[in-house]
Amino acid sequence: MNKIYEEKFKYNTTKGIDRINGSQFEKQAQSQIQVIHDKCLSGTYKFSPYLELLKSKGRGKPPRVIAIPTVRDRIVLYILKELLFKVFPECVHRQLANTYIVEIIKVLNNKKHSEVAIFRTDIKNFYGSINREKLICKLEERIPSIKIIKLIQRAIETPAVPQNYRKKDKGKYIEGKGVPQGLSISNILASIYLAELDQEMKEMKEMDSSGYDYFRYVDDIIVFTDNSQVNNAENLLKEKINSLDLKLNEDKTDTATGDKRFEYLGYRFELPKVTVRIATVERFIHSVAAKFSRYIYTRQRKINKYNNDIDKLKNIFMMDLNEKITGAISEKRRYGWVFYFIAVNDISVFYKLDKIIASFFNRLDDFDKVPPPNLKKLSRTFYEAKHNHQGGYIHNYNSYQNVNQKREFLSQLGELDPDKPYSEEDINDIFERVKRRNLSELEEDDAHLS
Repeated sequence: MNKIYEEKFKYNTTKGIDRINGSQFEKQAQSQIQVIHDKCLSGTYKFSPYLELLKSKGRGKPPRVIAIPTVRDRIVLYILKELLFKVFPECVHRQLANTYIVEIIKVLNNKKHSEVAIFRTDIKNFYGSINREKLICKLEERIPSIKIIKLIQRAIETPAVPQNYRKKDKGKYIEGKGVPQGLSISNILASIYLAELDQEMKEMKEMDSSGYDYFRYVDDIIVFTDNSQVNNAENLLKEKINSLDLKLNEDKTDTATGDKRFEYLGYRFELPKVTVRIATVERFIHSVAAKFSRYIYTRQRKINKYNNDIDKLKNIFMMDLNEKITGAISEKRRYGWVFYFIAVNDISVFYKLDKIIASFFNRLDDFDKVPPPNLKKLSRTFYEAKHNHQGGYIHNYNSYQNVNQKREFLSQLGELDPDKPYSEEDINDIFERVKRRNLSELEEDDAHLS
């Protein structure tokens, strides 16, 4: 548990209902880990209410409720997740969403597009509709420990509450069904719940090679089949979904043929062209534009902070903007928008976005309203991501291998006080915290694609 805290949560800036982040938890880590150990073994561990975070799903739609656990609870949930991964290995989907796109392209390349029927749907309020009793029964088939089952049960029954809720009102937030979104166990539990559906659809393919090519990413489902089979596919899906006390989202359920335009996981298929969904492009543009707006509105405060050093302010802005454009590499993972859309064959979308980003400099007097020479490009990033992602164009956190390199990076970002001495431990801690903060912002791009 100490190792899990040090590696996974020590530098995490997210705060739960207790308003304590990973670094603040360090003072009480030893005593709290002992509490976790004792209470989990005795079967008496209880989770604190999760902090409710509302994420907009667009105009006219209710927001998505994300549950934020305390650091202590996150340690327990992480251990439960690792346990579930070992007990249900076939339900662990380690593929990124865009790898499904690569598989779909392979399927369609072997078929005549006009003869392919496409059935697309998603599950209405998926996480919030999971039948907890049925889920627990599925877990009990492989987990003999009553204490572990009860611990998982408590985890999914704990409510998400607003920051300033009154304890006497806690009952108002308790739900009778569903799995909270945002917990480290949420995705694996959802996958376990749908494992039977996935297996049955795969068996249909194995029994008849001309049957269904079925893909599911969380609650987003797409099936490719012959025109004569599409109704059977739809009926089979509805039957299985209904048996799980779930419902298909009729507003997002449709049937088309492969020679018509369709969208999946942020991609847009206009075969043979594969590009980025328009709404996804617009969302990315808005997120880049927000950086320019932030520069304008925080300019004076930051100039004061950096002792009127405008060059430093501009350099920090460009480092941040360029990482937004190229994404980043850390350890063996690749983060960012271009990496997600590596499967497109329509590179014109990147050139168009390059022009739009360059035009945003018209708003910045500090840059003489002209994009600077060191502005990176999405079009070049796409090439580098496909052919040379370790070549240096894309920001690589693995390249900071000693404390002096980390110190220089942090200094350029304005993260160090020039009048304050920093130990090697200080530099490593600040670097790790800044890296995780930056990477989490890049992950946000992936999180809102579907």
